[in-house]
Amino acid sequence: MKQINIIWRKEWTKEYESPWSIFEKVSLANLAARNVIIREFGSSDVKKLKSAIGNIWREFITLEGFDEDILTNVLGFNLKYQNNQTINKIIGPLHKYHHWPNIWFRNHLRWCQQCISSGFHSWLHQFILIDKCPYHEMDLMEECPKCFKQIPFLLSDVRLSKPFTCKCGFALSNPIKWLWRDWNKAYVLQNSSVLQWISNYGGAVEDETWLFLPQHTSLELMCCIKPQQIRRFSNQHNNMIRGSNFRLTLEQNKAIFDDNKDIFKSIDRYLRKTILYKHSHCIKQFRELRNTGQVEFPRICPYAYAYVFWRQSILKNSNFYRVNRRADDIENDDIKTLSETHLLFATKLIGDELKYLYEQYLEINKLKERNFQLLRWILKKFTADFCFKFFDEWLLIAGDRSESKTVPRWTNIYPMKQVSISKFIIKLKKPTEDFIEVAYYTKQTMKQQTITEYKCPNYSQRSKYIINTMRTYDPLGVAMDVYSSPTSENKQFKKYVDQYVARLEI
Repeated sequence: MKQINIIWRKEWTKEYESPWSIFEKVSLANLAARNVIIREFGSSDVKKLKSAIGNIWREFITLEGFDEDILTNVLGFNLKYQNNQTINKIIGPLHKYHHWPNIWFRNHLRWCQQCISSGFHSWLHQFILIDKCPYHEMDLMEECPKCFKQIPFLLSDVRLSKPFTCKCGFALSNPIKWLWRDWNKAYVLQNSSVLQWISNYGGAVEDETWLFLPQHTSLELMCCIKPQQIRRFSNQHNNMIRGSNFRLTLEQNKAIFDDNKDIFKSIDRYLRKTILYKHSHCIKQFRELRNTGQVEFPRICPYAYAYVFWRQSILKNSNFYRVNRRADDIENDDIKTLSETHLLFATKLIGDELKYLYEQYLEINKLKERNFQLLRWILKKFTADFCFKFFDEWLLIAGDRSESKTVPRWTNIYPMKQVSISKFIIKLKKPTEDFIEVAYYTKQTMKQQTITEYKCPNYSQRSKYIINTMRTYDPLGVAMDVYSSPTSENKQFKKYVDQYVARLEI
């Protein structure tokens, strides 16, 4: 084995430290480029590569791209072994959820400004269940504050230039001030939830099972002892899911689809009767593309805008406008594909999340029987909570967007979706012969200040009357007008309608 001599001290490595900051310190102390480091410390497979080294060899969870003996010889300790032990200690309480380790850690760098100022970055900063630094209780940073771009959690130059420095020139820390001196600094965990999690597996009780979305829960919730809601569900025979593989029947899957559809419809009605009750005519005008004639469409009411695109995006409908006012735009032809093995949800935007909860509940290994009514309650609760919060997100942007007559693309809508999913965890007690008890925990957030005081362009009685007398000018109807009477005016108006609709396509 080739002898590699570098400037390094074993004491510069701390408990729970990630390989990212270790290699950044190696780079800084030895003026070595990251590609040089991976070539020198690389595994035999990496050394064989003649072309660029891919990201699969640069990741830190398995350190697959690094030679264990070389790392041990040069750094003075077995980094691969220590890294594996650290990761297992952090995710140990989650072993029964059968996920690959990488699902529990962010794939972009998250850091505490105070920690990194001394050259330290921890695996705990990457842990998805943690939002604040467990050493300093500071919010973790997720993107460069100068260029607003995320830094991949890899040994890579993609977003980094000099050690601890973004390519835009922003220094995550100023190594000139503390070069080597502060690398001996001790770091003490302060967060009580993290200490509890590491010391006794998060306080998990032997007869308790957890249900959650990995990206939408937190350590505080897992360690929390005060639920927001406690429910009991009867274990009567007709409420139970039985069978060797706990699969649902077609009738049960249909009941889940109907639950989902009914919850959405009830929230839709609630919104129309509360915040939107003064804007039903605005919704009719916008959703049906009503106009007084072959002129520009009227101004869009922000409340109608929020409602129409909230509905379209949740259902993932093709058009924001209604092609057939008598048809149900929720239960479409997809319902024909519903079966014992193919689950469907009307709220397609959160279909993956609902399916995950559905499958996780059915796969819980501690329960000999599954309670069907409990499963329905879980899915309905998640759907209702999301729909309300997602409407708030649409209302938040409705003012400017309705004025500009534009709509965000799906790449912008998915972050809105993520924000609208509350952090939660459902803890299921060991069922008795008669019932199963569940506790629902969610992270309480400060309620958004009302920013919905938009001025409706159709507030007057005359405007409401005019809307009721308007005709619908949807693309198909306008195209038929051109077919029936191919005048230049009809053709010009068809072009305008097509452009108007195109601007408002998600």
